[in-house]
Amino acid sequence: MGGEPTGSDTTARGLSQATLSTSREVEVPITEEEIADLYRHRQNRDRERRDKQDEVSRVYNDRLIVDLPELDMAASSAAANLTETGIDQWGMRIASADPELDYALDGHIGSKESRDRQLNRKHAMTALFTQNTLKTRIHRPRARRLVAFAQAPVRIGWGDLGFKYGEGPKWMLKDPREVFPNPAIDIHDPLPDNVIYGRTVPASEAKKKWPDAVSDLNLRSVTGGDPILEIVTYDDAEELVVVIMASGRELSAHSPTGVAMVDSGFAPRAAVQELHREPNRIGICPWTVPGRIGLDELKGQFDGSSALYRTMA
Repeated sequence: MGGEPTGSDTTARGLSQATLSTSREVEVPITEEEIADLYRHRQNRDRERRDKQDEVSRVYNDRLIVDLPELDMAASSAAANLTETGIDQWGMRIASADPELDYALDGHIGSKESRDRQLNRKHAMTALFTQNTLKTRIHRPRARRLVAFAQAPVRIGWGDLGFKYGEGPKWMLKDPREVFPNPAIDIHDPLPDNVIYGRTVPASEAKKKWPDAVSDLNLRSVTGGDPILEIVTYDDAEELVVVIMASGRELSAHSPTGVAMVDSGFAPRAAVQELHREPNRIGICPWTVPGRIGLDELKGQFDGSSALYRTMA
């Protein structure tokens, strides 16, 4: 999250910009190739953490398969799912507490103008909370993810608030398994300098919206079906960038070795295309990524539950 980059993260950016910090102090725009390198690097860095989150998700959703070698079969567990109950109960308890909005006076304590500005800011934020239905749409699922996954990232951007309110500032809840904040000195700092967010889409779907970019990737599928692409967003205080790239499960005709990117760890530079770039006019990274308080690393409350669940089953 917030803080200076680690040595390995700087290496992933390339020697040509080794002095470029994650806070974007140098006015050098990040390239799509650097975004792809950072994305693959952070995926590898957080692989163990994501594996634990996937395991907890399978337990919570009753999708954990228990191997029964003595019976030469695998079956779903018949044990009581205490993980689901625990996550729901803790999530409901956390979400039941509404945030208290308060703003300091920006002038003389006795000034009517200062009090009016204070009240206006509070009313504006209360209206945004109402328009975004934070209580049901954000707070409840976010609390569960904080308990289960040890992270609860959210991005604030411009979006559709529905027929009643139109467009405006929108809280967008994201899956922690798809969000990669920059390395942090303090792992409990919820305000990262930059964040990379990635999601997968079939090439046929992406081609309807970005036909030229998908064609330039020149992909072929490993399985012979519809290639899988990744839409990757890079956000920091200076700019917001969206690129499209081949998934780790696909091969690129541009790759000199013809090796799947999941083996090489980093995307071939020719297999990345920029889709959108714009300056970040708010001047700060539009993400908050709170983490569950622990000792020296992020740890979900039920990270060790899968072993017990398997034993009970």
